[in-house]
Amino acid sequence: MTLGTGFLLKIWAALSFCWAVGWSWYYHLDSCRALHDGENTTIGWHCDGPVGASGEHTIVPLIVMVAVIVGLPLAVLVAGIALRLLASLRSPEAAARDAAARGKSASNP
Repeated sequence: MTLGTGFLLKIWAALSFCWAVGWSWYYHLDSCRALHDGENTTIGWHCDGPVGASGEHTIVPLIVMVAVIVGLPLAVLVAGIALRLLASLRSPEAAARDAAARGKSASNP
């Protein structure tokens, strides 16, 4: 049984959504801004990350947060597209052999 591309994209979208929501909650996405109250830092846009050992929020640069939240789902999508393209680059002989094994002719799938 082969999984259709549409079904795999739906699974990827659902898992990516869960991944983004989870990490957005972890990094306190609503706290992202250039300067928080009482801060004397000039690192630019950043977010209050998880509470550290000292009881204070860790400062997470925005670029790191975006790379974690968006980077992995994009990497999985690109890997899936690459695998799909590699699978479609089979030789005509291999396609004919596979079609014959399934009981179909190569010219009329």
